Amino acid sequence: MQQDARFEGFVFGFKIGPDGKAEPLPHGLHDGTDAFWVWIALDPDAPGTKAWLQTAAGLDAPVIHALLAQDTRPRCLVSEEGALLILRGVNVDPKSEPTDLVSIRAWIENNRVITVQHRKLATIDALRACYDAGSGPNSSAELIVALADGMIARMRTVVHDFEAEIDRLEDTSMTGNLHQVRARLNKVRHNIVPLRRYLSPQRDAFASLMNARLSWLDHWWQSHLREITDEVHRYIEALDAVRESANIVQDTLNARIAEQTNRMIALLSFGAAAFLPLNLFVGLLGANVAGIPGAQSPYAFWVVIGLLVAIVALEVAIFRRMRLWRLTR
Repeated sequence: MQQDARFEGFVFGFKIGPDGKAEPLPHGLHDGTDAFWVWIALDPDAPGTKAWLQTAAGLDAPVIHALLAQDTRPRCLVSEEGALLILRGVNVDPKSEPTDLVSIRAWIENNRVITVQHRKLATIDALRACYDAGSGPNSSAELIVALADGMIARMRTVVHDFEAEIDRLEDTSMTGNLHQVRARLNKVRHNIVPLRRYLSPQRDAFASLMNARLSWLDHWWQSHLREITDEVHRYIEALDAVRESANIVQDTLNARIAEQTNRMIALLSFGAAAFLPLNLFVGLLGANVAGIPGAQSPYAFWVVIGLLVAIVALEVAIFRRMRLWRLTR
């Protein structure tokens, strides 16, 4: 379905009937009626977007600022004119990190929805494809619920991947390579931070929209939003569980590192203890004073070697009897 360009910043627009069938938005049509409603998608970086929002859309300055801001946190602001909903979704770019969340901003009225996004979002593309195919959500409330549900569904995969990875790390933390396990653990702990930071206010945004008394959001769609809110809450709890499991894995790795350090210290201590009597004995024989026993004997060197071997044998017997070798295992 081809869209006619209206201004620089217009991405696409639909005129949607009560049955969900859509057609390209006609020129000069910026609001819906009782017979149809409109969905308009905008590019916030285009120079004509702000002017269109101020004039043709007729939005207030705080709403325009929130729609065009570069960095925003998920939230919901409800007024008599409509509702401003800001959400975060998973970036579909395969080169991006799973926690690189894309912001979507929506101004919602009974007969008009305006969405603004800085980057590509798979859920928006899927909804647009539905209308291009002939049918989609048949009301602004259904569109917002479908948008929220699609974003949470894609986030489900990311959360489950974290859970699977931390389970594998728990299984390998006792025997796996320390450097590899630590690198994977640090990556998990690093990635859950931004996801957890945005999920909590996103849950609050859904709850605020659900509890708002809006004429276009009836009990049916409020119940759907309640399910989405509960699902986001479960994801938050899952991420908290992953974080706790990561702490347990880190404690296990720290214990292994401490054990290896203690083993190395014990081994060095045994070496120092073994050579101390030998150094003392050889040091006495090497003193530059008269009267050193065997200084003139041709067999003195081999006698000294024999004594040193005897001292080493005695030390080994003492260590074995005291069972000190276990400290190095």
